[in-house]
Amino acid sequence: MKKRLPLIVALLLFIVIPLFTQEPNPASDFVVELNSTGDGVIIIRYVGTRTDVVIPAEIEGFPVLHIGNMAFTPSGTSIIVRNPARVSITSIVFPNTRITIGEYAFAGSNLTDVTLPDSITNIGRGAFSNCLQLESLIINFGNPNPDWNPNSLFRNCIKLTTVEFTRGWVVIPTEMFAGCSNLTSINFPDGIRTINNSAFENCGFTELTIPEGIEFIALNAFRNNKITNLILPSTITTIGSCAFQNNGLLELVIPESINSVNFGRNIAGRHDAFGGNRLNLRTQALLKNLGYNGNF
Repeated sequence: MKKRLPLIVALLLFIVIPLFTQEPNPASDFVVELNSTGDGVIIIRYVGTRTDVVIPAEIEGFPVLHIGNMAFTPSGTSIIVRNPARVSITSIVFPNTRITIGEYAFAGSNLTDVTLPDSITNIGRGAFSNCLQLESLIINFGNPNPDWNPNSLFRNCIKLTTVEFTRGWVVIPTEMFAGCSNLTSINFPDGIRTINNSAFENCGFTELTIPEGIEFIALNAFRNNKITNLILPSTITTIGSCAFQNNGLLELVIPESINSVNFGRNIAGRHDAFGGNRLNLRTQALLKNLGYNGNF
């Protein structure tokens, strides 16, 4: 029996491993063109029928370097697409080779979980916005180049509950998770300094600890959440207009080391970063001592 055991294990592995190893889609599943320098492939449109997609590392001997704007966006989304993908995909696997992703490339698709590898070197605006079935997200690549205008990356992914960063970021882009109404917590990436405009507006946060190192929280960053308890870091220097407006805040922890904060002003010239909340008088006094002159 002992002699047969290795053979049985080998047979099981032979059967099981292929179940977890999916072959890349054939080249015929994509409309492609060469890039301007003629040394790589751009995927223009997905025309296959598989809903589980594996992007090939190369097509006809040329490396796949870019997934074009709206390449996988299906019909019936809020985005106008001239030539939508034939199906709405449910999973995507990227090659472990250098690749970039264009604007709205997967917007409105039926993806349920996404892992973005460190081989991604840049990503465009709204690339995964309006993916209404997306529940979990792992981000293994670093901060995208702001020249690509990487705003609204996961906007309105209303089922998203889990986000994991494995790489350091400096900036959370504008509207990155805006409208993700089921997103109640997040592990902020190491090295972060700035949370940009509306990055988490209309999400589902109930409690929030802003980690040490964050200096700038921009306009509308956490507006219209459900935050009742908030802890600010000692590194905070600027909080923009409406940053925590309409949350129902009851308690705000402000480190004693903070002497002043630059609060953004609304169109009337008043501060309203904490407007529409229920902060107690002691906390209101602390904010006024930091320079806040607005409503609560």
